[in-house]
Amino acid sequence: DMKQYNKAEDYYLQALSIYRQISKGDDSLRIAETLANLADNYNDMKKYNKAADYYLQVLSMFRQISQGADSMEIAKTLNNLGRNYSYMKQYDKAEDYYLQALSMNRQITQGADSVDIAKTLNNLANNYRHMKQYDKAEKYYLRALSRYRKISQGAYSLEIANTLCNHGNNYHSAGNEIRASEVWGQALDIYIRLDPTNPNIERIQNYLSSSH
Repeated sequence: DMKQYNKAEDYYLQALSIYRQISKGDDSLRIAETLANLADNYNDMKKYNKAADYYLQVLSMFRQISQGADSMEIAKTLNNLGRNYSYMKQYDKAEDYYLQALSMNRQITQGADSVDIAKTLNNLANNYRHMKQYDKAEKYYLRALSRYRKISQGAYSLEIANTLCNHGNNYHSAGNEIRASEVWGQALDIYIRLDPTNPNIERIQNYLSSSH
């Protein structure tokens, strides 16, 4: 609840002040990580402008720390900025940050499958869905699903279920109710097996029962 977020904000601001005194202004990893925690906290509080300000500070610091090299911290921050701008409905800006994150993650992993790449593909797909670019969104959902399935080696996972759920939302938004029902049905099967209290279960069941 909001009290917990306010408590967390106070804690992170105090920690930030202490770290800055200790480091005497040097760009330290601890300062960057605390700024990142603050940004995440503001994001959860739906204070998106404030979160964006902190994420941009974090990005600048991680770039200084890595001295121009790619890093997982930079890629994660780029992805968080994309998500943040998507929440603010600044979809073009979000797309730009997501694509930067995707490119950097691919460089770091050298083409290997990774959860970070799959997550960014799913986020890009969601962003294109919000932009009503449904065909483009579908391509990215399918890429994300392919990655998650390779990572899980054929086993079920909540990441697969969540991506299928988003994919179904995309078909529904595009007016393709038959495909939406099929994909949501696949998501439902996984949710029931792995997370029987997931709120998406009731939503999907209600939709499927009303559409038949």
